[in-house]
Amino acid sequence: MGTGSVMVPVGGVYIPARLAMRDGPRAESDRTVTKGKDMSEIAWTDKTWNPVVGCTKVSAGCVNCYAERMACRLACMGQRKYQLVLDGTGIVLPGDPNSDRYTHWNTEVFCDESALKIPLHWRKPRMIFVCSMGDLFHESVPFEFIAEVWKVMAFCPQHTFQILTKRPERKVEFLKWLENKHTYDGGALLFKKEGGGWIHKQWPLPNVWLGTSVSTTRDYENIFHLKACRAAKLFLSLEPLLEGLSLSVDTLDKIDWLIIGAESKGNWPGRECKIEDVRSLVQQGQAAGVAVFVKQIHGIDPFINHRLTSKGKPILLKYPKDIAQFPADLRVQDYPKGAK
Repeated sequence: MGTGSVMVPVGGVYIPARLAMRDGPRAESDRTVTKGKDMSEIAWTDKTWNPVVGCTKVSAGCVNCYAERMACRLACMGQRKYQLVLDGTGIVLPGDPNSDRYTHWNTEVFCDESALKIPLHWRKPRMIFVCSMGDLFHESVPFEFIAEVWKVMAFCPQHTFQILTKRPERKVEFLKWLENKHTYDGGALLFKKEGGGWIHKQWPLPNVWLGTSVSTTRDYENIFHLKACRAAKLFLSLEPLLEGLSLSVDTLDKIDWLIIGAESKGNWPGRECKIEDVRSLVQQGQAAGVAVFVKQIHGIDPFINHRLTSKGKPILLKYPKDIAQFPADLRVQDYPKGAK
């Protein structure tokens, strides 16, 4: 177990001890973070599943965290598990609209045991982004709880689970812990079934992809931690891409997938992401035989680019997610071999 807040079970969920309440927070459906009835707004996945919410910012890529913004919205809508992981109380005093609004992560995490079984009820095969509203490998998430997440994934072979973290070094520690605790004859994982009995699952699980985030050259170490993990697929999320990156063929060895994306901040572009940096990474991935998925880019609206700001800079277009708006050579949204 990593360091951090002490987590205690309350009403079927794990929450920080200092926040434990008599009745415990209620559970919410993950449908609240998806678009429409059954699809995620995140282009490279189908659905999100959030048994853990809340995070602590650890890198430059975290500055304008989209999950933090979304959590503030959900907290204001009354969803208790998001209220617990944010600063503020949500109480707005008359005449002071900014009195105590939810604002930023408060470094706590919320491990929602009641959300664990959600994927078991999805019969149609899906790609599922695990913990889009937090980090499964946050230091405050007990290994025992992460093991419960792994158990659910083992019992849902119809789904593909995509786990992205900014803490791949803890992922390495967890996998070693899990292998030592649950492997059987070195080639299978042993899980206890509901109601008794045991089941053997291939190890590593063939339906679990592991990824890490790389936004700047300072994140390069994440790549090498990730490559120490055993998984069906390994992937890098180069989002938000904040500078040019040089990924050699050797660096990309064992990597199956690159996701590339500019930063968005609400409905407008975030920090600059140069088209030439995106183009370079597409070429690097393709040269190494790695599948590449360009999620979103920044661009200039051709109808308003003659209008300048007070500093003489062209006005940026809303970040385009529509692949039809991309330059022709960046209209690349591939998946690893054997997927989709």
